[in-house]
Amino acid sequence: MGHHPQRFIGVASISFLAVAAMRTDVMRNRFEDTAQTGNMAGREVLFPTLWGMFLERPWTGWGPVNNQFELADRIAEQDRLKRDSHNLVLEVLTTTGIVGAVPFFMAMGLIVRAGWRARHGFHGVTPIALLVLNGAGAMSGNPITIKLFWLTMAFAVAAAVPIVRRARAPLRSTTTLPMPLARA
Repeated sequence: MGHHPQRFIGVASISFLAVAAMRTDVMRNRFEDTAQTGNMAGREVLFPTLWGMFLERPWTGWGPVNNQFELADRIAEQDRLKRDSHNLVLEVLTTTGIVGAVPFFMAMGLIVRAGWRARHGFHGVTPIALLVLNGAGAMSGNPITIKLFWLTMAFAVAAAVPIVRRARAPLRSTTTLPMPLARA
């Protein structure tokens, strides 16, 4: 294992998950279908359509839920009135446009920064690992309404608080206010 057992644990974990995924029929069939036909469970149709919707209303988007009705209409979804984007980035862009996407992704960047800082704290790499896991999942799913997604974001920020306080503590102690003279 050497000096970095975390790397070994990370590689072993990813390998285990890959093997476990390939042993389940559903996942194996999806991978094989994608490799043979290029079918990505409809995402190959959804993503370009969503991008086109964003380009039509880039500043303010279509609005929450309205984008789902518009998407279903555009892809001729016969059995559904609305269709989810299956991608967090495209969801934010089509619901709020640039006006909402800029602050949203700035906030996400600050959360990732907090998770990165938190790796030096009590929870180690757990906050950033959970953020990476959620980020990867958000590229083929839409977690914006899932409570666990937001709990993970809050955990990353909360885990960084002691680190930030410790980093700022020396700055505060170097600035001293003049003490009043004691009267004798």
